[in-house]
Amino acid sequence: MGALQLNFGPARVSSDGLPPAKRPSFWREALGPHVAFDMEPLDGKPFRCKATIRALPGLKVSLIGSSTGVAARRTQECIATDGNDDFVLLIPVTGSVTASQLGRKAGAAEGGGITLLNADPSLMRYMPAVQCLAVCMPPAVLMPLVPSIEAARAIPGGSDAMRLLTGYLRLVWEDGRIESAEMRRAVSHHIQDLVALVVGATGDARECIEARGMRAARLKAIKADILDRLDHPGLGVAAVAARNGVSPRYIQLLFEGEGTTFTQFVLRQRLARARRLLSDPRLTDRTISLLATQAGFDDISYFNRCFRKAFGATPSDIREMARRQNVK
Repeated sequence: MGALQLNFGPARVSSDGLPPAKRPSFWREALGPHVAFDMEPLDGKPFRCKATIRALPGLKVSLIGSSTGVAARRTQECIATDGNDDFVLLIPVTGSVTASQLGRKAGAAEGGGITLLNADPSLMRYMPAVQCLAVCMPPAVLMPLVPSIEAARAIPGGSDAMRLLTGYLRLVWEDGRIESAEMRRAVSHHIQDLVALVVGATGDARECIEARGMRAARLKAIKADILDRLDHPGLGVAAVAARNGVSPRYIQLLFEGEGTTFTQFVLRQRLARARRLLSDPRLTDRTISLLATQAGFDDISYFNRCFRKAFGATPSDIREMARRQNVK
């Protein structure tokens, strides 16, 4: 992954293109400033690994992929080299991982997780064709929220908290653009809260997190669901609620917390999509009514009224302005 930045920009490391004999030392040198491991193949074949690391304030998320079986051993020498004592939650996206630490062993496949502590020696085995997320943060972040932090503990998949965490990580990872410092801090706090729920926050801490992190994660997932289906004229709160396992009233309350409504959010997004389509020089052969339909409007008169109110110009005006700019 490159030099880490606190803007969620990626740093990338890959063993591809290197002679097999040089891959272990390269891997340790490349990851050494962040967290050091001694790497070795599991099946006798030269290992092939890739990793992408993204950093936020107080948090790092890595996506590790291996097409061959790989053992990653964190020794006392590695610990002394980097001084990293982060708590780590490993989450296989595909394939499976096993880990041993402090006399305990744990395994996880897609949907589950494993907890580790970088302050102690450990051994991780990544099976062939694995993709794994690693969420890393200082233990001090979790200590006020979680009664105890255990090493090599298997986290079962299927819980609401784990689904929300993996879904939130996927959305944030795919977006990849977190430009403001305030937003970076907010995203980091949401991820930390969800990790705390996954590993066992209880009592008042759990209630606080559920009111903070889970609401944010659900709202982000719901918005992504809406954006995926903007071109469906029948898009409604009941269908979105059913797909996300919540009630329509809960969705309405989430949007009310942002000072808007479900209907207003859908309308703004459809209008924004329509404007992008109208401004696209590759779509000049398509009628305005067709582009309106592709943005999710099934009533052209209603579309025209809303568009003019939102942008102070008609769809034809926007298309003509875009045409003139492209001519220049």
